[in-house]
Amino acid sequence: EIRNCDWSSDVCSSDLGKSAGRVVSCSGGTCAVKCDANEILLAARVTPEGAACKFTDAGSADCETAGSAKAVGLCVAGN
Repeated sequence: EIRNCDWSSDVCSSDLGKSAGRVVSCSGGTCAVKCDANEILLAARVTPEGAACKFTDAGSADCETAGSAKAVGLCVAGN
């Protein structure tokens, strides 16, 4: 089955079980995708462009968005 995903990744966020992680997002110029203190940011992208974000630490990344674009990230539980 092929599905249209809302961000660039090997899997769609809809394919992930609730225990696999959670999706966070931000929008508006330069924005930060941030996870909770007990989580690690696994991936971050700007959609629909697919541009990468710059990781600032294990739990956050700064992203440049334009127009109606937004940044999305995947947070997973840390060790």
